[in-house]
Amino acid sequence: MCVSNGMLPAQTRLQEDNKTIFISAACKKKREKADEGKNSFFEEFVRFIEGIKREKNPELWKQIEENNWHTLPSNDYKGLFPKEINAIGAYSNEYIGLIYADGNRMGQRLQERKCRDEYTEFSDRILEGTKSAIFEALATNLKLEHQFPFEILLLGGDDLLLIVPADKAIDVAIDFCDTFRSNLTVHDVSISAGVVITHANYPIHQMINYGEQLLKSAKRKGNETPEKEENYIDFMVIKNPIHHEVFNMRENEMTYWSEERERLQLFQRPYTTENLKDIINKIKRLKYENEGTFPRSRLKQMYQSLFRGKNQAMLDYCLLLSRLDKDTRWIMKDAFFTCCDLFPWQRTDDGLETPFLDIIELYDFIT
Repeated sequence: MCVSNGMLPAQTRLQEDNKTIFISAACKKKREKADEGKNSFFEEFVRFIEGIKREKNPELWKQIEENNWHTLPSNDYKGLFPKEINAIGAYSNEYIGLIYADGNRMGQRLQERKCRDEYTEFSDRILEGTKSAIFEALATNLKLEHQFPFEILLLGGDDLLLIVPADKAIDVAIDFCDTFRSNLTVHDVSISAGVVITHANYPIHQMINYGEQLLKSAKRKGNETPEKEENYIDFMVIKNPIHHEVFNMRENEMTYWSEERERLQLFQRPYTTENLKDIINKIKRLKYENEGTFPRSRLKQMYQSLFRGKNQAMLDYCLLLSRLDKDTRWIMKDAFFTCCDLFPWQRTDDGLETPFLDIIELYDFIT
């Protein structure tokens, strides 16, 4: 029987990772078709690396050298293709990140073109801006070891779908979005992205489904201020199977009302890329400043406290501060007191919200 689907009769023998496997004729055709797509994306990435000149872009070239991309063979790189999703997860404790991105209000921008030539020129610039942005983000955040540590599933126009190691997913998403906007400054366009972080064995179709929902969430946030073009990113970490739509899950499980009938929202997602960088910086401060003395064991306590009501959460977080050593307490105060006027809450027009659930969720996937 075919090892790929377990139902069709095996008709072809292949060598894979020094093992002999047997697959059906249909699965062989699927693999060949997939390899054609891989070859196209990876070939363009290799050509991008080769096109970077040290003298013209010394900073980018330095990062390319540090991440070993300058050692890529020009032609014989097919052996570097990741054989399966698990191979990408191996870079990050068996976890991967799926990034689903799409330009904001692109249909409207295309309708503004006055003739076919303008339409074609704009479309070509968007495609080139997307490609160069993701290739640069991959080259600067990922390191070449024994294979490509990513898989591009879709790259066309302003659409992007790819898989990277989990601990690099947020960095790649931020850099891609910011570089995309920078590449296309003359057109004043922006882009949104949804990022799903989960185990490499999680069903890929479900990952894509959640990625699409997160992308829509990020786009909705951007549409609240159409006069201001900004990049937005929404994200979710899945460690256990879930069976709810993202919006419903957040509304029913991550939002509730206080005793004073104030709406308490336990998240601040989606973020602009600038605000998300600030969140990442706060996580890094907790993890690495003062020799990393912030006790990770406190994260579960911090998580549970947010569900215990407004006043109890404030009391619990103050007790947490009092039990930290002096230097770590200063880091917490310096990082969060400016953004939380009722620590750990921040007052908004709709009630109270907090960034701490977002921080706790991402904590293990920021390096």
